[in-house]
Amino acid sequence: LENIDPRAIPNWLELDKDNFRGKVLEIPQEIELEIPVNVQLIIEYYSM
Repeated sequence: LENIDPRAIPNWLELDKDNFRGKVLEIPQEIELEIPVNVQLIIEYYSM
């Protein structure tokens, strides 16, 4: 955990390195996700 760059942790997450814990502070908006996700394709896939 020492090697984790603090800039790499999104604003909606909290990291407690000393206690090896993480906390989701809020549900991220689609625009805040750092991975490309097409929500419409996911909805269509599970609607079948």
